[in-house]
Amino acid sequence: MSEQLKELRAQRDLIKRHLIWLDTQITNAEGSVGQVEISADQTSIARSASAATPTVEPSAAVTPLNGAPKVPIGPAGTASEIDDERHFTSGTSDIRRAQVGCFLFFVGGILLFLFFLFGLPYLID
Repeated sequence: MSEQLKELRAQRDLIKRHLIWLDTQITNAEGSVGQVEISADQTSIARSASAATPTVEPSAAVTPLNGAPKVPIGPAGTASEIDDERHFTSGTSDIRRAQVGCFLFFVGGILLFLFFLFGLPYLID
């Protein structure tokens, strides 16, 4: 089996486990004391998740772009760890920051051109 296929299956299992966790958190928040309805597919996933945890190689791990420390979120991860990771993400999108940077670079280039055109000849005299 190829490495990419293993990685995709591991990601799918992690997402399914997260959905099960979300279902339990929703029912707890609603104040439902009753049993959480878990389908047969989700039960087999929960059993397989507790039996063996898929491992992800460090080379395949995603590192944050803003240099924030990576918070591991695994089977033992708590809601506070998930909130901490959300805290590390930037408030503005990378595209918006790139647009602002390009605009500032453009304005700086225009000002430098105007200085060389009009200001530098008067300084040389």
